[in-house]
Amino acid sequence: MFKSSVVNLLEKKLGRYLDGIHKENFTLGILGGKVVLSNLSIKPDALKRFNLPLLIRGGSVGSLTVNFSPTNLWNAQFALELDQIHLILAPKTDLEEDEELARDQTRLAKNEKVKQITSRTVETNTPNTNATLSSVINGIVTKLLDSIQIKITNIHARYEHEYSNTSVGITIQEISMLSSDKDYSSIHSYDENPHDFFYKMASIRSASVYLNTNDSKLSFGNPQEMRQKMNELISREDQQRINHQYILHPTTLLVKLGARMSSNPNAKEEDARFSADLNVDQVLLSMSEKQFKNLMDIIDYLIAFSQQLKHRQV
Repeated sequence: MFKSSVVNLLEKKLGRYLDGIHKENFTLGILGGKVVLSNLSIKPDALKRFNLPLLIRGGSVGSLTVNFSPTNLWNAQFALELDQIHLILAPKTDLEEDEELARDQTRLAKNEKVKQITSRTVETNTPNTNATLSSVINGIVTKLLDSIQIKITNIHARYEHEYSNTSVGITIQEISMLSSDKDYSSIHSYDENPHDFFYKMASIRSASVYLNTNDSKLSFGNPQEMRQKMNELISREDQQRINHQYILHPTTLLVKLGARMSSNPNAKEEDARFSADLNVDQVLLSMSEKQFKNLMDIIDYLIAFSQQLKHRQV
């Protein structure tokens, strides 16, 4: 019963963009503190409502995992892990009148106006509760930011041009954001941080951008085959470099963040509310004349197609 309710909630929130949100792909272990959603596909029309000159040829999310402590939710660390996020894009080639999209955009605009009017009415009628509400929200946000751990692995987004053998892609081996102590030397629990400070260590490993000028379009018969091929094209620190024509060669960076989320009565006026320390191993950029020309051709095509879409709607 509870599992069905969670699946229905996820389907309601994410069903517009993802396929595969059903019981067979869902593992829920409340007592063990683990929720897993696997083998999801990005819907071909997921970008439709954004009115972009792009089509989705294929897309998938291998797994989404949430780990938490069921016995101490308020002070628990929440670990969110995403693996194998893959997306293959192509340009639109046909001008289509999309009446459903126009209706959706009109409805969204009307709903937004209603929310703004309702919000202004509530604020006018309850002026004395604003400070208390703000304090409560600030506390919740502080807890959430400080306790959440995020790890995303095997990211690959790729654009394949329809009228040439050009492909443009972004690959990232891993993105992580972990809570730390003030010396950035270990992972901590929330109650180890005094005065509403939080410290984060964020890293991006083996991030790269490529533009291949003589590439073939990826062919695949099912999402599993697509995931395998997209994974094979991701540059990794511990493996031989993929034979891409890089614009941004694989690089790794580490960011140390610190922030004071609320007013500390003992803090001095000159004390910083936010600090950041960025370390990058190397940044190597390169672009050949042919890469530049092909990139300009793609940009010109997408801009021209977008303008035609706007004129068509008018």
